[in-house]
Amino acid sequence: MPQKKKTQNAFSFFMLDYKKKHEALGVKFPGGLKDVANACSAEWSRLTPGQKGPYVAQAKNAKVRDGINDERYTSEGIPVSFIERMRRRKQEFEDNMVDYIKRAVDPSKGCDSLLQKKFYFLHVNRYCCKLCMDGTSDFYPAEFAIAEFSLRQGVQKTYHEIIDIDLPLGYAADIRDYSRQTHKIPRNPSCGQKNFSIMYERLRKFLEPETIGAELPPLYTANSFRAVVPGLLSRMAATAGQTVDIFRIYSFETLFFHIRNAAATIKNSTGFPVISFAEEEIRKDVFDHAPGIACDYHSSIDGTTVHCSLSIVIRWAYTICDYCCIDLDIDMQPGFHCPIDKDSIAIKRAKAALDSNDVRRIPDQAEVFHSFADITGVTPEHRLRTSERTWKEELARRQTGRPLQIIDHSKIRNSNLQEIETAPPRATTNSHSFSAMTRKPQRPLRLPYSMSLAMKGVGSDQLPTMSEKNFPSIGGRGGGS
Repeated sequence: MPQKKKTQNAFSFFMLDYKKKHEALGVKFPGGLKDVANACSAEWSRLTPGQKGPYVAQAKNAKVRDGINDERYTSEGIPVSFIERMRRRKQEFEDNMVDYIKRAVDPSKGCDSLLQKKFYFLHVNRYCCKLCMDGTSDFYPAEFAIAEFSLRQGVQKTYHEIIDIDLPLGYAADIRDYSRQTHKIPRNPSCGQKNFSIMYERLRKFLEPETIGAELPPLYTANSFRAVVPGLLSRMAATAGQTVDIFRIYSFETLFFHIRNAAATIKNSTGFPVISFAEEEIRKDVFDHAPGIACDYHSSIDGTTVHCSLSIVIRWAYTICDYCCIDLDIDMQPGFHCPIDKDSIAIKRAKAALDSNDVRRIPDQAEVFHSFADITGVTPEHRLRTSERTWKEELARRQTGRPLQIIDHSKIRNSNLQEIETAPPRATTNSHSFSAMTRKPQRPLRLPYSMSLAMKGVGSDQLPTMSEKNFPSIGGRGGGS
Protein backbone atom coordinates (compact mmCIF):
# COMPACT_ATOMS: atom_id res chain seq x y z
CA MET A 1 0.00 0.00 0.00
CA PRO A 2 1.48 3.40 -0.93
CA GLN A 3 2.44 5.65 1.95
CA LYS A 4 -0.11 8.30 2.75
CA LYS A 5 1.03 11.82 1.95
CA LYS A 6 1.45 14.17 4.89
CA THR A 7 -0.74 17.25 4.87
CA GLN A 8 -0.05 20.75 6.20
CA ASN A 9 -2.82 22.47 8.08
CA ALA A 10 -3.36 26.17 8.72
CA PHE A 11 -1.34 26.10 11.98
CA SER A 12 1.68 24.72 10.10
CA PHE A 13 1.71 27.74 7.78
CA PHE A 14 1.27 30.05 10.77
CA MET A 15 4.31 28.47 12.46
CA LEU A 16 6.44 28.99 9.36
CA ASP A 17 5.39 32.63 9.20
CA TYR A 18 6.01 33.10 12.96
CA LYS A 19 9.46 31.49 12.70
CA LYS A 20 10.47 33.69 9.76
CA LYS A 21 9.39 36.92 11.46
CA HIS A 22 11.08 36.18 14.80
CA GLU A 23 14.32 34.89 13.28
CA ALA A 24 14.57 38.26 11.46
CA LEU A 25 14.41 39.85 14.90
CA GLY A 26 17.27 37.62 16.18
CA VAL A 27 15.23 34.98 18.03
CA LYS A 28 16.74 31.52 17.88
CA PHE A 29 14.81 28.22 17.89
CA PRO A 30 17.39 25.50 18.63
CA GLY A 31 14.72 22.80 18.87
CA GLY A 32 13.37 23.58 15.42
CA LEU A 33 9.63 23.60 14.76
CA LYS A 34 8.97 22.00 18.13
CA ASP A 35 10.20 25.16 19.86
CA VAL A 36 8.27 27.28 17.36
CA ALA A 37 5.05 25.40 18.11
CA ASN A 38 5.46 25.89 21.86
CA ALA A 39 6.15 29.59 21.37
CA CYS A 40 3.33 30.44 18.98
CA SER A 41 0.47 28.17 20.15
CA ALA A 42 -0.83 30.77 22.61
CA GLU A 43 -0.79 33.50 19.98
CA TRP A 44 -2.55 31.22 17.47
CA SER A 45 -5.38 30.57 19.89
CA ARG A 46 -5.93 34.34 20.29
CA LEU A 47 -6.36 34.94 16.54
CA THR A 48 -9.85 35.60 15.18
CA PRO A 49 -11.28 33.49 12.29
CA GLY A 50 -10.63 36.38 9.97
CA GLN A 51 -6.97 36.55 11.00
CA LYS A 52 -6.63 32.76 10.51
CA GLY A 53 -8.23 32.99 7.06
CA PRO A 54 -5.04 33.47 5.00
CA TYR A 55 -3.41 30.45 6.63
CA VAL A 56 -6.50 28.30 6.06
CA ALA A 57 -6.48 29.30 2.37
CA GLN A 58 -2.79 28.38 2.08
CA ALA A 59 -3.51 24.91 3.54
CA LYS A 60 -6.32 24.26 1.07
CA ASN A 61 -4.20 25.39 -1.88
CA ALA A 62 -1.39 23.10 -0.78
CA LYS A 63 -3.73 20.08 -0.67
CA VAL A 64 -5.02 20.84 -4.16
CA ARG A 65 -1.46 21.29 -5.44
CA ASP A 66 -0.27 18.01 -3.93
CA GLY A 67 -3.43 16.08 -4.87
CA ILE A 68 -4.33 15.43 -1.26
CA ASN A 69 -7.90 15.33 0.03
CA ASP A 70 -9.56 14.52 3.32
CA GLU A 71 -11.95 11.93 1.84
CA ARG A 72 -12.86 9.04 4.12
CA TYR A 73 -13.27 5.54 2.73
CA THR A 74 -15.02 2.36 3.80
CA SER A 75 -13.18 -0.92 4.29
CA GLU A 76 -14.04 -1.74 0.68
CA GLY A 77 -12.45 1.48 -0.61
CA ILE A 78 -15.71 3.27 -1.40
CA PRO A 79 -15.73 6.99 -0.55
CA VAL A 80 -18.05 7.80 2.33
CA SER A 81 -19.21 10.94 0.54
CA PHE A 82 -20.35 8.81 -2.42
CA ILE A 83 -22.38 6.57 -0.14
CA GLU A 84 -23.95 9.59 1.49
CA ARG A 85 -24.86 11.10 -1.88
CA MET A 86 -26.45 7.83 -2.98
CA ARG A 87 -28.40 7.62 0.28
CA ARG A 88 -29.77 11.15 -0.17
CA ARG A 89 -30.58 10.43 -3.81
CA LYS A 90 -32.45 7.23 -2.89
CA GLN A 91 -34.41 8.98 -0.15
CA GLU A 92 -35.35 11.79 -2.53
CA PHE A 93 -36.50 9.21 -5.10
CA GLU A 94 -38.64 7.43 -2.49
CA ASP A 95 -40.21 10.71 -1.37
CA ASN A 96 -41.03 11.66 -4.97
CA MET A 97 -42.52 8.19 -5.53
CA VAL A 98 -44.84 8.44 -2.53
CA ASP A 99 -45.93 11.96 -3.55
CA TYR A 100 -46.69 10.81 -7.10
CA ILE A 101 -48.72 7.79 -5.94
CA LYS A 102 -50.69 9.86 -3.44
CA ARG A 103 -51.61 12.35 -6.17
CA ALA A 104 -52.50 9.56 -8.61
CA VAL A 105 -54.95 7.85 -6.21
CA ASP A 106 -56.13 10.94 -4.35
CA PRO A 107 -59.72 10.12 -3.24
CA SER A 108 -60.60 13.82 -3.16
CA LYS A 109 -60.54 13.79 -6.99
CA GLY A 110 -63.56 11.52 -6.99
CA CYS A 111 -64.22 7.85 -7.56
CA ASP A 112 -64.20 8.08 -11.37
CA SER A 113 -60.67 9.48 -11.42
CA LEU A 114 -59.43 6.55 -9.35
CA LEU A 115 -61.28 3.98 -11.45
CA GLN A 116 -59.96 5.29 -14.78
CA LYS A 117 -56.33 5.76 -13.74
CA LYS A 118 -54.01 3.38 -15.60
CA PHE A 119 -51.12 1.61 -13.90
CA TYR A 120 -48.36 -0.53 -15.40
CA PHE A 121 -47.02 -3.60 -13.58
CA LEU A 122 -43.63 -5.02 -14.59
CA HIS A 123 -41.94 -8.26 -13.53
CA VAL A 124 -38.53 -9.53 -14.66
CA ASN A 125 -37.06 -13.01 -14.23
CA ARG A 126 -33.29 -13.34 -14.32
CA TYR A 127 -30.61 -15.79 -15.33
CA CYS A 128 -27.86 -14.67 -12.95
CA CYS A 129 -26.40 -11.72 -11.06
CA LYS A 130 -22.90 -10.45 -11.86
CA LEU A 131 -20.96 -8.25 -9.44
CA CYS A 132 -19.37 -5.31 -11.23
CA MET A 133 -16.08 -3.56 -10.41
CA ASP A 134 -17.85 -0.49 -9.03
CA GLY A 135 -19.70 -2.61 -6.45
CA THR A 136 -23.04 -2.65 -8.28
CA SER A 137 -24.91 -5.76 -9.41
CA ASP A 138 -25.84 -6.49 -13.02
CA PHE A 139 -28.80 -8.84 -13.47
CA TYR A 140 -29.12 -10.67 -16.78
CA PRO A 141 -32.82 -10.84 -17.71
CA ALA A 142 -34.44 -14.11 -18.80
CA GLU A 143 -38.07 -13.05 -19.15
CA PHE A 144 -40.29 -10.06 -18.53
CA ALA A 145 -43.96 -9.16 -18.68
CA ILE A 146 -45.87 -5.91 -18.33
CA ALA A 147 -49.61 -5.43 -17.78
CA GLU A 148 -51.81 -2.37 -18.18
CA PHE A 149 -54.34 -2.18 -15.34
CA SER A 150 -57.17 0.03 -14.17
CA LEU A 151 -59.74 -0.60 -11.48
CA ARG A 152 -62.65 -0.13 -13.86
CA GLN A 153 -61.39 -2.34 -16.70
CA GLY A 154 -59.02 -4.68 -14.87
CA VAL A 155 -56.14 -6.12 -16.90
CA GLN A 156 -56.61 -4.74 -20.42
CA LYS A 157 -53.45 -5.71 -22.27
CA THR A 158 -50.10 -7.38 -21.62
CA TYR A 159 -46.70 -7.65 -23.28
CA HIS A 160 -44.46 -10.63 -22.60
CA GLU A 161 -41.07 -11.76 -23.89
CA ILE A 162 -38.62 -14.58 -23.18
CA ILE A 163 -35.07 -13.29 -23.70
CA ASP A 164 -32.05 -14.88 -25.36
CA ILE A 165 -29.02 -13.02 -24.03
CA ASP A 166 -25.26 -13.64 -24.03
CA LEU A 167 -24.43 -14.72 -20.49
CA PRO A 168 -21.13 -14.09 -18.65
CA LEU A 169 -18.51 -16.79 -18.26
CA GLY A 170 -18.16 -18.54 -14.92
CA TYR A 171 -21.85 -18.45 -14.00
CA ALA A 172 -23.06 -21.67 -15.64
CA ALA A 173 -23.77 -23.43 -12.33
CA ASP A 174 -25.62 -20.43 -10.87
CA ILE A 175 -27.71 -20.08 -14.02
CA ARG A 176 -28.58 -23.78 -14.09
CA ASP A 177 -29.49 -24.01 -10.39
CA TYR A 178 -31.58 -20.85 -10.30
CA SER A 179 -33.42 -21.79 -13.49
CA ARG A 180 -34.27 -25.26 -12.18
CA GLN A 181 -35.62 -23.84 -8.94
CA THR A 182 -37.77 -21.15 -10.55
CA HIS A 183 -38.72 -20.36 -14.16
CA LYS A 184 -36.91 -23.30 -15.89
CA ILE A 185 -35.91 -21.16 -18.88
CA PRO A 186 -32.71 -22.64 -20.37
CA ARG A 187 -29.75 -20.78 -21.81
CA ASN A 188 -30.37 -19.56 -25.35
CA PRO A 189 -34.03 -20.57 -25.55
CA SER A 190 -35.31 -21.24 -29.05
CA CYS A 191 -38.30 -18.96 -28.45
CA GLY A 192 -36.17 -16.16 -27.01
CA GLN A 193 -35.92 -12.60 -28.34
CA LYS A 194 -32.34 -11.37 -28.87
CA ASN A 195 -32.91 -7.85 -30.18
CA PHE A 196 -33.24 -5.38 -27.29
CA SER A 197 -33.94 -2.58 -29.76
CA ILE A 198 -37.12 -4.34 -30.89
CA MET A 199 -38.16 -4.93 -27.28
CA TYR A 200 -37.51 -1.28 -26.46
CA GLU A 201 -39.69 -0.05 -29.32
CA ARG A 202 -42.50 -2.42 -28.35
CA LEU A 203 -42.27 -1.33 -24.73
CA ARG A 204 -42.33 2.37 -25.68
CA LYS A 205 -45.39 1.76 -27.83
CA PHE A 206 -47.03 -0.13 -24.97
CA LEU A 207 -46.32 2.75 -22.56
CA GLU A 208 -47.07 5.54 -25.04
CA PRO A 209 -48.13 8.52 -22.90
CA GLU A 210 -51.30 10.39 -23.73
CA THR A 211 -49.38 13.64 -24.34
CA ILE A 212 -46.70 13.70 -27.03
CA GLY A 213 -43.29 14.34 -25.50
CA ALA A 214 -44.47 13.60 -21.97
CA GLU A 215 -42.40 11.37 -19.74
CA LEU A 216 -43.18 7.67 -19.58
CA PRO A 217 -45.55 6.48 -16.87
CA PRO A 218 -43.90 4.75 -13.90
CA LEU A 219 -43.48 0.98 -13.82
CA TYR A 220 -44.55 -0.78 -10.62
CA THR A 221 -42.82 -3.92 -9.43
CA ALA A 222 -42.51 -5.75 -6.12
CA ASN A 223 -39.73 -4.60 -3.80
CA SER A 224 -37.99 -7.98 -4.09
CA PHE A 225 -37.56 -7.42 -7.86
CA ARG A 226 -36.68 -3.70 -7.96
CA ALA A 227 -32.96 -4.48 -8.20
CA VAL A 228 -33.53 -6.89 -11.12
CA VAL A 229 -35.58 -4.56 -13.33
CA PRO A 230 -32.73 -2.12 -14.24
CA GLY A 231 -30.82 -5.04 -15.76
CA LEU A 232 -33.51 -5.23 -18.45
CA LEU A 233 -34.38 -1.55 -18.87
CA SER A 234 -30.76 -0.36 -19.04
CA ARG A 235 -30.06 -2.71 -21.97
CA MET A 236 -33.21 -1.53 -23.73
CA ALA A 237 -32.39 2.15 -23.19
CA ALA A 238 -28.79 1.67 -24.35
CA THR A 239 -30.01 0.58 -27.79
CA ALA A 240 -31.72 3.99 -28.15
CA GLY A 241 -28.80 5.98 -26.77
CA GLN A 242 -30.64 6.60 -23.51
CA THR A 243 -30.02 5.77 -19.87
CA VAL A 244 -32.18 3.78 -17.50
CA ASP A 245 -33.24 7.05 -15.85
CA ILE A 246 -35.91 7.53 -18.53
CA PHE A 247 -37.84 4.80 -16.71
CA ARG A 248 -39.24 5.27 -13.23
CA ILE A 249 -39.35 2.04 -11.22
CA TYR A 250 -41.79 2.38 -8.32
CA SER A 251 -42.82 0.05 -5.51
CA PHE A 252 -45.93 -2.06 -6.17
CA GLU A 253 -46.49 -2.55 -2.43
CA THR A 254 -46.62 1.22 -1.91
CA LEU A 255 -49.15 1.57 -4.74
CA PHE A 256 -51.28 -1.27 -3.33
CA PHE A 257 -51.22 0.34 0.12
CA HIS A 258 -52.44 3.73 -1.12
CA ILE A 259 -55.01 2.34 -3.58
CA ARG A 260 -56.55 0.21 -0.84
CA ASN A 261 -56.73 3.14 1.56
CA ALA A 262 -58.17 5.42 -1.14
CA ALA A 263 -60.94 2.87 -1.83
CA ALA A 264 -61.59 2.54 1.90
CA THR A 265 -61.81 6.33 2.24
CA ILE A 266 -64.39 6.54 -0.54
CA LYS A 267 -66.48 3.74 0.99
CA ASN A 268 -65.79 4.87 4.58
CA SER A 269 -64.49 1.40 5.45
CA THR A 270 -61.29 0.04 7.00
CA GLY A 271 -58.04 0.28 5.03
CA PHE A 272 -54.49 -0.87 5.70
CA PRO A 273 -53.09 0.74 8.87
CA VAL A 274 -49.45 0.23 7.77
CA ILE A 275 -47.74 -0.74 4.53
CA SER A 276 -46.64 -4.10 5.95
CA PHE A 277 -50.24 -5.31 5.47
CA ALA A 278 -49.90 -4.78 1.71
CA GLU A 279 -46.47 -6.42 1.71
CA GLU A 280 -47.86 -9.48 3.49
CA GLU A 281 -50.71 -9.88 1.00
CA ILE A 282 -48.27 -9.78 -1.91
CA ARG A 283 -46.11 -12.35 -0.16
CA LYS A 284 -49.06 -14.71 0.40
CA ASP A 285 -49.98 -14.55 -3.31
CA VAL A 286 -53.43 -16.14 -2.94
CA PHE A 287 -53.91 -16.41 -6.73
CA ASP A 288 -50.64 -18.25 -7.34
CA HIS A 289 -52.36 -21.23 -9.00
CA ALA A 290 -54.99 -19.34 -10.99
CA PRO A 291 -55.37 -21.15 -14.35
CA GLY A 292 -55.06 -19.69 -17.82
CA ILE A 293 -52.86 -16.65 -17.04
CA ALA A 294 -49.34 -18.02 -17.67
CA CYS A 295 -47.51 -17.81 -20.99
CA ASP A 296 -47.50 -20.71 -23.46
CA TYR A 297 -43.98 -21.75 -22.49
CA HIS A 298 -44.67 -22.07 -18.76
CA SER A 299 -48.12 -23.56 -19.33
CA SER A 300 -46.41 -26.50 -21.04
CA ILE A 301 -44.04 -27.19 -18.12
CA ASP A 302 -45.39 -28.52 -14.84
CA GLY A 303 -44.70 -26.48 -11.72
CA THR A 304 -43.51 -23.32 -13.45
CA THR A 305 -46.67 -21.24 -13.90
CA VAL A 306 -46.25 -19.73 -10.45
CA HIS A 307 -42.87 -18.28 -11.58
CA CYS A 308 -44.08 -17.02 -14.97
CA SER A 309 -43.67 -13.23 -15.28
CA LEU A 310 -46.94 -12.91 -17.18
CA SER A 311 -48.78 -14.83 -14.48
CA ILE A 312 -47.21 -12.73 -11.72
CA VAL A 313 -48.22 -9.31 -13.08
CA ILE A 314 -51.80 -10.52 -13.65
CA ARG A 315 -51.94 -11.94 -10.12
CA TRP A 316 -50.85 -8.57 -8.76
CA ALA A 317 -53.82 -6.99 -10.53
CA TYR A 318 -56.18 -9.65 -9.15
CA THR A 319 -54.91 -8.96 -5.63
CA ILE A 320 -55.71 -5.25 -5.88
CA CYS A 321 -59.18 -6.02 -7.30
CA ASP A 322 -59.81 -8.54 -4.55
CA TYR A 323 -59.42 -5.78 -1.96
CA CYS A 324 -60.80 -2.73 -3.75
CA CYS A 325 -63.55 -3.65 -6.24
CA ILE A 326 -66.22 -4.43 -3.64
CA ASP A 327 -65.75 -1.10 -1.86
CA LEU A 328 -65.89 0.72 -5.20
CA ASP A 329 -69.00 -1.18 -6.43
CA ILE A 330 -67.17 -2.64 -9.41
CA ASP A 331 -68.70 -5.69 -11.07
CA MET A 332 -65.69 -8.02 -11.22
CA GLN A 333 -65.29 -9.63 -14.63
CA PRO A 334 -63.57 -13.04 -14.69
CA GLY A 335 -60.32 -12.85 -16.63
CA PHE A 336 -59.98 -9.10 -16.05
CA HIS A 337 -60.53 -8.55 -12.30
CA CYS A 338 -60.37 -12.14 -11.04
CA PRO A 339 -59.51 -15.64 -12.30
CA ILE A 340 -61.72 -17.07 -15.03
CA ASP A 341 -62.93 -19.94 -12.85
CA LYS A 342 -64.20 -17.58 -10.16
CA ASP A 343 -67.87 -17.97 -9.32
CA SER A 344 -69.25 -14.51 -10.10
CA ILE A 345 -72.58 -15.34 -8.45
CA ALA A 346 -70.82 -16.18 -5.18
CA ILE A 347 -68.91 -12.90 -5.40
CA LYS A 348 -72.14 -10.91 -5.75
CA ARG A 349 -73.69 -12.84 -2.87
CA ALA A 350 -70.67 -12.18 -0.67
CA LYS A 351 -70.71 -8.52 -1.73
CA ALA A 352 -74.27 -8.14 -0.43
CA ALA A 353 -73.29 -9.84 2.86
CA LEU A 354 -70.42 -7.48 3.63
CA ASP A 355 -70.88 -4.66 6.10
CA SER A 356 -69.04 -1.36 6.03
CA ASN A 357 -66.29 -2.55 8.39
CA ASP A 358 -65.14 -5.53 6.32
CA VAL A 359 -62.01 -5.25 4.22
CA ARG A 360 -62.34 -8.61 2.51
CA ARG A 361 -65.19 -10.58 0.98
CA ILE A 362 -66.46 -13.46 3.14
CA PRO A 363 -67.86 -16.86 2.09
CA ASP A 364 -71.58 -17.49 2.17
CA GLN A 365 -72.34 -19.15 5.54
CA ALA A 366 -75.20 -21.36 4.36
CA GLU A 367 -73.07 -22.59 1.46
CA VAL A 368 -70.30 -23.58 3.86
CA PHE A 369 -72.72 -25.45 6.16
CA HIS A 370 -74.33 -27.35 3.30
CA SER A 371 -70.93 -28.36 1.98
CA PHE A 372 -70.14 -29.87 5.39
CA ALA A 373 -73.51 -31.68 5.39
CA ASP A 374 -72.71 -33.21 2.02
CA ILE A 375 -69.43 -34.59 3.34
CA THR A 376 -70.35 -35.67 6.89
CA GLY A 377 -74.11 -36.16 6.76
CA VAL A 378 -74.61 -33.75 9.67
CA THR A 379 -77.35 -31.23 9.00
CA PRO A 380 -76.63 -27.52 9.35
CA GLU A 381 -79.37 -27.20 11.97
CA HIS A 382 -77.81 -29.86 14.20
CA ARG A 383 -74.34 -28.35 13.78
CA LEU A 384 -75.59 -24.91 14.78
CA ARG A 385 -77.58 -26.26 17.72
CA THR A 386 -74.66 -28.20 19.18
CA SER A 387 -72.14 -25.43 18.59
CA GLU A 388 -74.29 -22.90 20.45
CA ARG A 389 -74.41 -24.94 23.66
CA THR A 390 -72.46 -23.76 26.64
CA TRP A 391 -70.50 -26.17 28.82
CA LYS A 392 -73.11 -25.97 31.58
CA GLU A 393 -75.89 -26.79 29.14
CA GLU A 394 -73.92 -29.75 27.78
CA LEU A 395 -73.22 -31.03 31.31
CA ALA A 396 -76.91 -30.76 32.25
CA ARG A 397 -77.87 -32.60 29.07
CA ARG A 398 -75.55 -35.47 29.92
CA GLN A 399 -76.74 -35.72 33.53
CA THR A 400 -80.44 -35.78 32.61
CA GLY A 401 -79.96 -38.45 29.93
CA ARG A 402 -80.63 -42.12 30.46
CA PRO A 403 -77.85 -44.02 32.28
CA LEU A 404 -75.66 -46.49 30.51
CA GLN A 405 -77.28 -49.91 30.01
CA ILE A 406 -75.19 -53.06 30.17
CA ILE A 407 -76.09 -55.91 27.79
CA ASP A 408 -75.73 -59.29 29.54
CA HIS A 409 -75.04 -61.87 26.80
CA SER A 410 -75.56 -64.74 29.29
CA LYS A 411 -79.29 -63.98 29.30
CA ILE A 412 -79.71 -63.98 25.54
CA ARG A 413 -82.12 -66.84 24.71
CA ASN A 414 -81.43 -67.51 21.06
CA SER A 415 -78.77 -66.81 18.50
CA ASN A 416 -81.04 -64.87 16.17
CA LEU A 417 -81.17 -61.97 18.62
CA GLN A 418 -84.60 -60.78 17.56
CA GLU A 419 -84.93 -59.32 21.03
CA ILE A 420 -82.39 -58.24 23.54
CA GLU A 421 -83.14 -58.74 27.21
CA THR A 422 -81.04 -56.54 29.37
CA ALA A 423 -80.46 -56.44 33.08
CA PRO A 424 -82.20 -53.70 35.06
CA PRO A 425 -80.54 -50.34 34.47
CA ARG A 426 -77.61 -49.88 36.77
CA ALA A 427 -77.06 -46.42 38.18
CA THR A 428 -73.69 -44.93 37.47
CA THR A 429 -71.65 -42.65 39.66
CA ASN A 430 -70.00 -40.93 36.76
CA SER A 431 -71.83 -37.65 36.22
CA HIS A 432 -70.08 -37.17 32.89
CA SER A 433 -71.25 -40.46 31.32
CA PHE A 434 -73.21 -40.28 28.10
CA SER A 435 -76.78 -41.54 27.87
CA ALA A 436 -77.05 -45.06 26.41
CA MET A 437 -79.19 -46.07 23.47
CA THR A 438 -80.76 -49.51 23.01
CA ARG A 439 -78.65 -51.19 20.33
CA LYS A 440 -80.42 -53.36 17.79
CA PRO A 441 -77.81 -55.28 15.81
CA GLN A 442 -78.23 -55.75 12.11
CA ARG A 443 -77.11 -59.41 12.02
CA PRO A 444 -77.07 -62.28 14.56
CA LEU A 445 -74.26 -62.53 17.05
CA ARG A 446 -72.75 -65.82 18.25
CA LEU A 447 -73.37 -66.87 21.85
CA PRO A 448 -70.31 -67.21 24.07
CA TYR A 449 -68.76 -70.71 24.04
CA SER A 450 -70.97 -71.73 21.10
CA MET A 451 -70.22 -72.99 17.59
CA SER A 452 -69.64 -70.44 14.90
CA LEU A 453 -72.19 -70.07 12.14
CA ALA A 454 -69.57 -71.19 9.62
CA MET A 455 -69.35 -74.59 11.33
CA LYS A 456 -73.09 -75.19 11.73
CA GLY A 457 -74.41 -78.19 9.80
CA VAL A 458 -71.00 -79.82 9.73
CA GLY A 459 -70.94 -83.30 11.28
CA SER A 460 -68.39 -84.19 13.87
CA ASP A 461 -67.00 -86.83 11.55
CA GLN A 462 -66.28 -84.13 9.02
CA LEU A 463 -64.25 -81.99 11.40
CA PRO A 464 -60.47 -82.31 11.03
CA THR A 465 -58.72 -84.09 13.83
CA MET A 466 -56.12 -82.30 15.90
CA SER A 467 -53.20 -84.23 14.53
CA GLU A 468 -49.68 -83.43 13.49
CA LYS A 469 -50.72 -84.14 9.92
CA ASN A 470 -53.60 -81.65 9.89
CA PHE A 471 -51.94 -79.09 12.14
CA PRO A 472 -48.18 -79.44 11.83
CA SER A 473 -45.93 -77.64 14.27
CA ILE A 474 -44.52 -74.32 13.16
CA GLY A 475 -41.17 -74.85 14.76
CA GLY A 476 -38.86 -72.28 16.26
CA ARG A 477 -37.64 -71.69 19.78
CA GLY A 478 -41.05 -72.07 21.44
CA GLY A 479 -42.27 -75.23 19.69
CA GLY A 480 -41.23 -78.64 18.52
CA SER A 481 -39.02 -79.50 15.67
